[in-house]
Amino acid sequence: MSNAHDHDLVHSFFNGVFSDKEVVESFTSMIFRIASDLNESPTAILKEIKGKDDIELSYTLAVYMNQIRSPSALLGVEVPPPVNFYAARNVLP
Repeated sequence: MSNAHDHDLVHSFFNGVFSDKEVVESFTSMIFRIASDLNESPTAILKEIKGKDDIELSYTLAVYMNQIRSPSALLGVEVPPPVNFYAARNVLP
């Protein structure tokens, strides 16, 4: 369960990363949704993303977001993973 202190920590982190207030609010709420869906602490996720450069931050956030998204709507995936021919063959339409 998160509290106001966790929200302040996450919000202040993104406030230092982004200048747009709307983006800060969006990413803050996204961290809390991810934490809730993965049964993880928001501060644990924050510790994971702190200190990363822009590319590493984007990649890490995409990985976290992909864990709660549908496999057909993954983020940051340039090349789809190869499909196992034998497994795909057994899927009925």
